[in-house]
Amino acid sequence: MGEDKALMEWRGKPLWLVQLDKLCSLGASHVIVACREEQHLCNEDDSTHATLFYDPPNDGLGPMGVISRALNTYQMPVLVLAVDMPSMTLAFLKSKIAIIENVGRCFESEHGLEPMAALYVPAMLPLIEESIAAGQLSLQKLLRRCVQQELLHVQKFSEVEKHLFSNVNTQIEWRHEKGRSSGPA
Repeated sequence: MGEDKALMEWRGKPLWLVQLDKLCSLGASHVIVACREEQHLCNEDDSTHATLFYDPPNDGLGPMGVISRALNTYQMPVLVLAVDMPSMTLAFLKSKIAIIENVGRCFESEHGLEPMAALYVPAMLPLIEESIAAGQLSLQKLLRRCVQQELLHVQKFSEVEKHLFSNVNTQIEWRHEKGRSSGPA
């Protein structure tokens, strides 16, 4: 992208704050923002009471490390929402990501499981820790193991919902999503 995606402006706000607002609107007891300390993220109005969860220096574990630390810290389900999914809506999250008896939830597309808009539960922690110990950091592989052990419910999303899972990883994708975007997030 040539710049930090979290700090790119989306509808007049840095993208990380747009995503934070969605998560805070769900009424979670804890909201964390996984980031690097050098990003210097701060919410000036601080009405969210979100906790900044800094990646340890040279950690190299990526999202799996963050999910592991969050599950270990809070011992409750963790909803992950990637900063680079700006089209994901609060309405979708409210209606589709429900906590069902300590079973996680994720969605599947033609590209496979979608790990960056998914619900992870503490029962997954042993599999996560095994994966980290083995140096296997693929969230898709982890989620497939969780499905096999009935720790994860997978749902296909509709053609209409497909755009909600669009990641913006290039300037072209960014312009496309901004052009498609209309109405409230």
